[in-house]
Amino acid sequence: MRAVPPIRSCRCGTDLSRAKGELCARCSTAERAARETGAPDVPLAFWEYSPMREALRSRHMGCIIRAYRTHPHHGRKAISQETVSHWMGITQAQLSRTEHGMSIVDIDKLIQWADVLRIPSAFLWFSRPEPESSGDRLSGDPVRRSEFLRLGGVAAGVAARAISGQPPPLRRALTELQCAHWLALELWQRGVHCLHVSEIPTEIAASIACHISGSSIILRDRDDCFSFAHPSFIDFYLAQQIFGSIVDGDPRPFAAVQTTHETDLIIREFVDRDASTINLLLTWMRAGPKPVLRVNSGGVLAKLGVTQADNVLTALLSDTDMRQLYLTAVVNRVLDIDWDNASALAATVEHNTRLTGREISREYAENLASKFAEEIRNPRDAAARWCSVVMLSRVQPLVPDQVNRTLQAVINQETSMLTLRTIGTVLGGNTPIA
Repeated sequence: MRAVPPIRSCRCGTDLSRAKGELCARCSTAERAARETGAPDVPLAFWEYSPMREALRSRHMGCIIRAYRTHPHHGRKAISQETVSHWMGITQAQLSRTEHGMSIVDIDKLIQWADVLRIPSAFLWFSRPEPESSGDRLSGDPVRRSEFLRLGGVAAGVAARAISGQPPPLRRALTELQCAHWLALELWQRGVHCLHVSEIPTEIAASIACHISGSSIILRDRDDCFSFAHPSFIDFYLAQQIFGSIVDGDPRPFAAVQTTHETDLIIREFVDRDASTINLLLTWMRAGPKPVLRVNSGGVLAKLGVTQADNVLTALLSDTDMRQLYLTAVVNRVLDIDWDNASALAATVEHNTRLTGREISREYAENLASKFAEEIRNPRDAAARWCSVVMLSRVQPLVPDQVNRTLQAVINQETSMLTLRTIGTVLGGNTPIA
């Protein structure tokens, strides 16, 4: 006996035959019209759907849009990025960057997109502007008199507070976490430890000022410069954002600027708790389009211990650009010298140049060997240990006994097979980079 296929129903309740799709003819027509003109009306239960609620709690508009497009209410076929980008008046590429990029803090853009998707105010983490009053509509005043008076009052208040040193009031303040994320990213990208209020957008500066107190993580000094209570906060909040982009599969933040050793150590803690991100970092390290992306990915993987050490060293041995950047970063940190001098010293490896008394003094060679002798025992970064072996080989002709003693002392504690081979190569008097 042939099994009777189950009766399927459209979301409106109409029975569907096997020949039809997920929607009845009437709903299909309405859906096509809605997709051409804008987001359709959806029931309140739409926003209560678990992945949708999770996206709303993240306060990341890109995640919300993605959850909206893929919501089962739309049927088996998700709404395309092309359709939603048409509603929003942007390109499909821009929408893709929004879905996979950093969280948006521009309040006007958040309001615009929330309105496009018709998200109920009760589910939003920010406030929409007050609706226009009937008095304004009937006055015939194209400027909207109450809005003009309100803005005039705000402008006067801002001016008065600017003179008195008090922060201006914000109609929609950012949270302290949003302020911290914004400031950390700006400080990192600019390579500075503080920003003057004039370098910060007005609304963001006002938001930051609102959160400053005796226990605040963000400080404001007498010169109106904003900074973190401790430089380590930059690494922490930056690491939070970068890890979020890794989870989303977005390599752009990681490909922007080379991260520090401290930032990589924090990202490593997040990655160690989410194994799915390791394969993505391996892919970026081996085939990333930019050397910065490859070295940043390798920098995190190198701090995961024995399991990834040789994967990173294999990449360093085969990728000249990645190797040069990693060596430069290690030299810059260990010797505490500027980036250009660190890069020049690291370049001696690529040119297979061993330093002699003509380039540096014996005293400097002893100091360099001493500092890399400490780094070669660094348990938190397998690639930095390998780089230390390579840099020790550069000064071996000047201080052979010091270098050889250091290398022989670490043989029994080194866990990476490739680093052990490199140590053997240097002790044999040969160059570690073929």
